[in-house]
Amino acid sequence: MKYMERALERKFLRMSSFFKAVLVTGARQVGKTTMLKHLAAEQSRTYVSMDNAMARELAKSDSVLFFQIYKPPIIIDEIQKAPELFEQIKVICDGSEERGLFWLTGSQQYKMMKNIRETLAGRIGILELYSLSKNEVEGLYFPNEMDLLKYSSIFGVEACRMRFGQMQSKGRNILIRTSKPISCGMSRKKGELQIRSVSINL
Repeated sequence: MKYMERALERKFLRMSSFFKAVLVTGARQVGKTTMLKHLAAEQSRTYVSMDNAMARELAKSDSVLFFQIYKPPIIIDEIQKAPELFEQIKVICDGSEERGLFWLTGSQQYKMMKNIRETLAGRIGILELYSLSKNEVEGLYFPNEMDLLKYSSIFGVEACRMRFGQMQSKGRNILIRTSKPISCGMSRKKGELQIRSVSINL
């Protein structure tokens, strides 16, 4: 089944470059695990689910040994089932300057969220993923200011490539939906739009 790009991906990657741990919460079956596995596809990142009874028992009984077996950088799925890991995650975060060590998924349980905020304050970013939106299902993509900063320099120093067909274009200008007026010079090559310069009216 073809992967559907999620709007939250960009914000998640931005948070992962800033925080040592990022938690994605949301209802079951909204795609939390699928999104993180997709983003980690080209990384050397360990994956473990707390739905696995043996891994969960180890996490509860010996969190130090757990992280010797399942080494960061790591995806830990259903983290709410093993809250005993939070203290050791804090220890590892405090002992490293590396960002994005822990990618976590979990539910919005009050007890878990309270535990996370008390134990990992200042070390973790928290995002909520919802069900697929109509735009996500249809493959529509509307960049915002965060995307422009991620993909290009607003001064035109770096080129920005985006898949063709996700944005409307007219002549040599590309129309981007943002909260501020934006003008972009672009060219089309082999099914792509290549943005050469970006100007934002602040």
